[in-house]
Amino acid sequence: MPSHAIPKYQLYGEKSLWATPEPMHFETIRARSELHNWEIDTHSHDGLTQILHLASGHAHMTLETRQIELSPPCLVLIPAGCVHGFHFSPHIDGHIISIPLGILRDMLALSPDLHAALEKAAHHPLSPLPDARAWLSRCIRQFGVEYRSRAAGRLNMMTALLTEVLVWLARAEQASQPTVDNRQHGRLVRYRRLIDEHFREWQPVGFYAQRLGVSPAQLNNTCRSETGQSAKALIHERLMLEARRLLVYTAQDITSIALTLGFEDPAYFTRFFTRLAGMSPSAFRRRHAA
Repeated sequence: MPSHAIPKYQLYGEKSLWATPEPMHFETIRARSELHNWEIDTHSHDGLTQILHLASGHAHMTLETRQIELSPPCLVLIPAGCVHGFHFSPHIDGHIISIPLGILRDMLALSPDLHAALEKAAHHPLSPLPDARAWLSRCIRQFGVEYRSRAAGRLNMMTALLTEVLVWLARAEQASQPTVDNRQHGRLVRYRRLIDEHFREWQPVGFYAQRLGVSPAQLNNTCRSETGQSAKALIHERLMLEARRLLVYTAQDITSIALTLGFEDPAYFTRFFTRLAGMSPSAFRRRHAA
């Protein structure tokens, strides 16, 4: 088990942004994974969203602490901050597009209702969707042609093609969810972002409600109507996500993890984790190590 925290990269293995002037980055899956014996270890990107288009071959993804068998042809969305890794077969055929968050938001400035749908990792098999499969393949192939060219207007073409792919991904995610109240859903999205910033501080629900300009009861009603969980439960859910990451991907002892997450008493952390996970932190770590 590694002794360091989960690594954060720009592109995998690189600490600085790509040197080329393009606002997005495009490469084949083979180009980078072959350098690492087809294994992309678990890592995250703070300010970068990635889209993988896998045309053929075999691939396996680690997403947070879950294992997912990918099914080419498929499209995979990895949002910023998501812990992920891959194992690819040597005959993998596919591409990856990396997009800084500022660029992505600018591209969808006219459709703010799509932003939330792109903040969750997604895997979309394309075999059952032959029309979408052919269309997305053409978009990404043409994106690569423009990326490698020096033709006038190439950045406009790249942006237009990538916007089509992003809108398809967002619509596909929205179609998989029940109809939502946009006002309530927007409040939930803002609440989750605040939780990401403050979950280690153990702030009460009222702290978040005040920043959202609503009462604690209104925030609780929003969370229950949108997720079936209370506002407090969503804070606990985020704490558990971080706890699982630290248990699986670092060698910190249980006491250190408890303190990192804002627990003053490690024994309380153990009880908290056991209640929500159905097993102790040590048992969870042993199971994933096995």
